[in-house]
Amino acid sequence: MVLKMYDQKGKENALKQVHHIVAVLGGKGGVGKSTVTLNLALALSKRGRKVGILDADIYGPSIPYLMGGSTLGSIERHQEKIVPPLIRGVRVMSVAFFKKRKQASVVRAPIANRIIEQFLSEVFWGDLDDLLIDFPPGTGDIQITLMQKACLSGSVMVTTPQEIALIDVRKSMQMCFDMEVPVLGIVENMSYFLHKQSKERIALFGEGGGKLLADEWEVPLIGQVPIDPMISILGDQGESIFENKTFSSESFCEIAARLESALKKVECEEGFSSKHQKWVWDHE
Repeated sequence: MVLKMYDQKGKENALKQVHHIVAVLGGKGGVGKSTVTLNLALALSKRGRKVGILDADIYGPSIPYLMGGSTLGSIERHQEKIVPPLIRGVRVMSVAFFKKRKQASVVRAPIANRIIEQFLSEVFWGDLDDLLIDFPPGTGDIQITLMQKACLSGSVMVTTPQEIALIDVRKSMQMCFDMEVPVLGIVENMSYFLHKQSKERIALFGEGGGKLLADEWEVPLIGQVPIDPMISILGDQGESIFENKTFSSESFCEIAARLESALKKVECEEGFSSKHQKWVWDHE
């Protein structure tokens, strides 16, 4: 389906008030990319930044459900554009707003690309410090469209410690480097389990994957998120880990601070993309 939004008037100015657009990628499903995107956005918002999330997973949108706001009724209009609903202080746009909860998005790739283009050009995002784009798994048409048309400030890679996750994350990282999108950092999700009594860190899914990837590609590891059952429980209920003061919320606050610093560095550093392209040439 193609969303019936509005015409192309003012298309070139749709994102002019968004200061930073950051891709959040994982390469494969199951690493918790959407959960990281959501909680990173909430953590940035807690730091006083104006934040939006574009849920670009056309076939498996989950951000609105994780935030507890999946109804179309909250969407408003600004002139000839749709205004993303404000949920917990974050602007959110997703294909989930335009279909029933159990309805599948059965569309071919060209139509999916068209929907993504509409989200970028025909949605009134307003004045934002950061727009996080929750990328779908893989390195196909939708990912290429987003990288070509979203004017990305950079990307954040999400992985889990296992080698099976690193295999696909490497593919997404190579895509970023090939398309001159700076990789701002790596987040290792489900990094360890913290024993309540002893405070011992138990590596249930192995350890060192995030650091290995960071060292291999010469990019920073900006955070390790522990295994916290409350993340899953609260996500299913559409509630915030910050409002419920879970121990994992501290990890996201640290990641948000490091991402903010990385974005400031990008603002000041000329030739950032060309340096990363040189890395690709040196390592081919």
